Amino acid sequence: MNAKDLRIGNYIKYRKKLYFIIELQTEGCTIRKNSNYGKVAFVSYEEIIPIRLNASELIKLGFKCSHTEWHKEICITQRGLHFYYCAGKGVKPSEYIVHVHNLQNLHYALTKNELEREEKIKEKD
Repeated sequence: MNAKDLRIGNYIKYRKKLYFIIELQTEGCTIRKNSNYGKVAFVSYEEIIPIRLNASELIKLGFKCSHTEWHKEICITQRGLHFYYCAGKGVKPSEYIVHVHNLQNLHYALTKNELEREEKIKEKD
């Protein structure tokens, strides 16, 4: 995974489990299962798996669907299995948004608000 694509607060997968990035460093990042508590681990960027954006992930992030549009502070348009940011009617849609962290970064850039999961990460370890 490319470190330039990540921000503190992004959700990623590591060893098939969901984590939250709490610190970025040159060789890797510090992660944990919840933003406020839990075990902390350092992982290299090569070990991180991005989370594929899909309807289920949009729901977990608090988006509501209306036909082919998903709404929560910003509007995401769905075309088949692909998702795009669209600034309004007649405006060319963005590039295809592939991963959850891409949507989190876009959302923050446009709103200055973090995009957090409404379903909290369960602490089992």
